Amino acid sequence: MSKTKIFTYVLLIPILILGYLLYDGIRGPILEQRRIAGIEARVIEKLKLLRNIQAGYYSVNGKYAGSWSELTNFINNGKFLNIQRKEIVDSINAQGVESVRVIIDTLGTTPVRDSLFPASTYPDFDPNTLSVIPGSGGKQFEIYAGTIDRNNIKVNVFEIKDTAPVNPERRKNKNEKALKVGSREEATIAGNWED
Repeated sequence: MSKTKIFTYVLLIPILILGYLLYDGIRGPILEQRRIAGIEARVIEKLKLLRNIQAGYYSVNGKYAGSWSELTNFINNGKFLNIQRKEIVDSINAQGVESVRVIIDTLGTTPVRDSLFPASTYPDFDPNTLSVIPGSGGKQFEIYAGTIDRNNIKVNVFEIKDTAPVNPERRKNKNEKALKVGSREEATIAGNWED
């Protein structure tokens, strides 16, 4: 066996090891980015669901829920009114102006759970897990409800925020960029991923 062949075989092992380390060094961050994107997609879906629940709570109570027990109780025991609205044109006066009456009739109620979470779409829905952040190991979203003053008018606001972001960029400055829906300072129900 020549020295060249021996030298080639000796170098082959470190070359293979270095090749694997290079491959793994590139593949690792890509897999981590995919994992983070998957968890954030689940968090966003949950925040959208929570936004819909808060909108329903507001439509019934005239304010947003400030605790998980309020939201859970609303889902388990709350009811939406089924309302029918009719507009009746009574007459037209000499100037051609119509007189319109609006009649609002309550036809009944629908349980919130059946309306927002039908069993056909959400077969395994458990309202007790609303506060749990997906992929966090059981940590809870932070929930806030209150009012702000806008042009001397009190406006109801809410904010639901991810307290345990998996993305290192979102954890900077005490979770300043954490995924959230609503705002403590602005009258909005938009999520910060929608900006």
